Order: sequence, then structure tokens, then C-alpha cells
Amino acid sequence: MSNNGLRDDIIKKLAQIEDSNFLNALKLLIDSKVNDTVFSLSQLQKERVKQGRVRIKEGETFSHEEVQREMDKWLGTK
Repeated sequence: MSNNGLRDDIIKKLAQIEDSNFLNALKLLIDSKVNDTVFSLSQLQKERVKQGRVRIKEGETFSHEEVQREMDKWLGTK
């Protein structure tokens, strides 16, 4: 099916959906794909990013497994 045909099919089916939670989730998904918004960071956010980059360069990082274990402890799941 071509992109135009697929788009038309989706639009027809979308018009029949009444579930507002589903429609809101779909809107978020679509917005993330077509949104060209440029986000500006506050001075504090820029400083935190800078600090994080320094920590990465200095090897102050955690593996995915370490983070998962720590989250499990915080959440009391394991």
C-alpha cells in the first residue's frame, strides 16, 4: 500500500475512534514525529548538562545493570 493509501486508511479508521485516552496517546506520538519545536534550556539546566558531560569524561558513570539494581532497591521489587 502506498503512503497516501495508508494515510487515507488510517484517517478513515481514526474518525471512528471514540476513546479519548487512545486519541491523546496517538496525538503525542504524532506530535513527536512532526514537531519541529526547539526547546530552550534555563541557565541551571545548561549548567547541569555541562556538569553531566564532565562526569562522563571523568568516567563517573553507571552501567544499565547498576541503575536497574538501584531502582529495584528503591522500589522494593527485589
